Amino acid sequence: MSSIRPQHLVTPPAMNFNSSQQMWLHAMRLRTLPLSVAGILVGNALAWRLDAFHWQIALLSLSTAMLLQIVANLANDYGDGMNQADAQDRQGPVRITASGLVTPARMLCVVLLACALTIVSGLALLGATWQIHGQINWSFWIALGSLSLVAALAYTVGAKPYGYRSLGDLAVLIFFGFVAVLGAVMLQVNHLQSLKHYPLYFASLAIGLWSVAVLNLNNMRDIESDARHGKITVAVRLGLRRAVRYQQTLILVASLSWFAVLYDSLLSTPAYLLMGLGLWFLWRQLSFPWLQASAVRYTQELQKLSRDVLIQVLVFTGFLTYFSN
Repeated sequence: MSSIRPQHLVTPPAMNFNSSQQMWLHAMRLRTLPLSVAGILVGNALAWRLDAFHWQIALLSLSTAMLLQIVANLANDYGDGMNQADAQDRQGPVRITASGLVTPARMLCVVLLACALTIVSGLALLGATWQIHGQINWSFWIALGSLSLVAALAYTVGAKPYGYRSLGDLAVLIFFGFVAVLGAVMLQVNHLQSLKHYPLYFASLAIGLWSVAVLNLNNMRDIESDARHGKITVAVRLGLRRAVRYQQTLILVASLSWFAVLYDSLLSTPAYLLMGLGLWFLWRQLSFPWLQASAVRYTQELQKLSRDVLIQVLVFTGFLTYFSN
């Protein structure tokens, strides 16, 4: 691994929580939710453009996606704590299992409760889809939902978590990008003909790669700690210098894919405005001083990257729904 590292890495102080509610909200990492809904929002906006949109499906797909993300966050806290990957030298936010604020058994119970809520939301989504369309491929959607839930858990939980074997980036690309966008459209339209609309794939790739960039940024921040504790992420395999180039490539390809979506979806003044916003976002990311940034800056940039992606998605969704009327 490269010896280059983010500067001024210091162990963050233990966090004092004023209440158990604050502690659990911290463990859920609600700031990660924007990325979990970005693909769903884009998928529903593109379904609107295809004249197939139902609010019940949209809202239940959003709630299911957010609950899946919360499951992943809680399972990550539990799994990394059990695997001792969240040690004292970790640079990110405090993890409540590793810090001893909750016992592993209690955290596991909360993870299972979150799984149960996710299943309820997912079944409600399928029920609403069946009621609206009069038919639904139950076996396909239950299998896909089960696979999504297993993926959320198995990232860091189990004897061989795939997040420790450099497979997290691929899983994020698939589930945050293609499953979220294409799944949202298929639920709204309820037939495979909708998948012939090529911007769906550019949108899936853009959201998926942006999500991978967020994960890679997190892994660059924790690169030395992860390497010491056997968590072999893509960033650990590459070393920091090449991980930075990988990060820039992710952002560039995602932005180009997004521009293809804008070009197809909004062939008018709004498209140019959105492309301008996208170019500003691209410039800000490519000009960021990755090799000189501190761990605190990395954490701040994580939040900014997620925020900027959501802003682009929300503006796109607003323009597309308005100009499609």
